[in-house]
Amino acid sequence: MTPQPQLHGRRIGYIRLNTLCGDLQRQLEGLPLDRVFKDTISRKRQFLAQFAAMMNYVRAGDTLVVQRMDRLARNPEEFFRVMYTLSRKGVRVECLTEDLTIPAEDDSALGHFILLIMSAFWEASRSWTSERQRAVRACPPATEDGEENY
Repeated sequence: MTPQPQLHGRRIGYIRLNTLCGDLQRQLEGLPLDRVFKDTISRKRQFLAQFAAMMNYVRAGDTLVVQRMDRLARNPEEFFRVMYTLSRKGVRVECLTEDLTIPAEDDSALGHFILLIMSAFWEASRSWTSERQRAVRACPPATEDGEENY
């Protein structure tokens, strides 16, 4: 196997919050990044201006750092398109929560297959998160003495 060349590009962070009450800084806090792009969206405001700026800014050799894969897209098709675009530009992607690094410039059939599998994983991960959130909301609150209220 041929060793991968060392990348000497910039480390770019991208942060996206779905609500106005989250903490933007917490997502990539303490990481050495050359530049960070931040978007806050709500149901009324869906355009991600900083995401578009980040996609235009990154170049071959850069590493894009995100907290979770779902920060890059809102559905599997969009995730595939974003990852394909970044790969074609030669941008490596690090997803911190999933402890996953996606190499740049893998335009092979296997590379495309891996992106499809990752898109499916992305969808499953979002579904599992939604199921856990619904289950937590459905649980009755604990009483003052710490006992569960059934």
